[in-house]
Parts: sequence; structure tokens; C-alpha cells
Amino acid sequence: MTCREIRKRMAMWARATGREGIAAAEREALAAHLAVCSACAEELRHLALKRVLLQATRAPEADPAPSLYARVSARLRQERSRSVFPFWEVARAFATSVAIVAMLILMLLVGANVYIHRQIPVEPRDFMSALMERNFSEAERVVFAVEDLSQEGVLTALATESRESR
Repeated sequence: MTCREIRKRMAMWARATGREGIAAAEREALAAHLAVCSACAEELRHLALKRVLLQATRAPEADPAPSLYARVSARLRQERSRSVFPFWEVARAFATSVAIVAMLILMLLVGANVYIHRQIPVEPRDFMSALMERNFSEAERVVFAVEDLSQEGVLTALATESRESR
């Protein structure tokens, strides 16, 4: 094995507990490499020392007091007996949603009202001209501009407009 392969596996070997944690073939390859490579041997010694130091500084496991389980169980039963959603929380959530919907509807109505009132001119004369510009074709405007609404008057006005537009 090369130094690179040995160092990749060293952390796993350092965590292994005793000789039974490492396979026999790997143990032989490790021993052969460590006999010829002092850098890898030193690295393995450092990893083993770190493992020993970590185990020495480990805090002892604490056993909980015998009454702890009883206290925790009683507290959990007490919490479960309380209602999850009190009435006032449900009422507040409902009132909030109703208020939001009412505000959105009010904003929609105010916006529609503003839009409609901007479309209608204030003066009646302006309203008629706006209505004519939007809804009537060019020929209808010419016809309504003529005071004589007889057939000859309308045809004459259309012919005159046609000549002028060329």
C-alpha cells in the first residue's frame, strides 16, 4: 500500500478497538508499511494518542434521578389535558381572516370606482365628444356634423369628406 492509501484508512484504524477491529490482511499490510515508513508510523501514533486523550477527557455518563421519569410523565399528561386551540385563539384567527377579506374587497371597490370616474369626463360637452371619438366611425361623425340629415345632404357630406381626405 502507498502512503496515501494508508493515511486514508488511518482514521478508521485508529477508531478500531484492538486488533479485532482491523481485518488480518489490512493489519499485515499496515505493519509492513509502518516498518518502512516512519512518517506514517508517526501519524498513526498521533491518531492513537488523540484517541486516548479524548477517552480520558470524556465526562462520565450521568444517571438520571429515579423520580425524573415520573415528573416528566406527569408533566406530559398535564400538557396533553390542556386544549390545543383555546376558543379565543380560534376566534382571533377567524376575525383576522374576515378583516383581511373585507379590506381586500374594499380596496377592489375603491379601485373600480376610481377607474370608472376617470373614464367619464366632467363636462357634458366633453362627454359627447369622448363618446363620439370612442364609439362612432369616421363616416358617422361626418353624418352627424351635417345639419341637413336628408339623403342628399348626407351623401354630399360623405363625398366632400372623401375628397378632402385624399
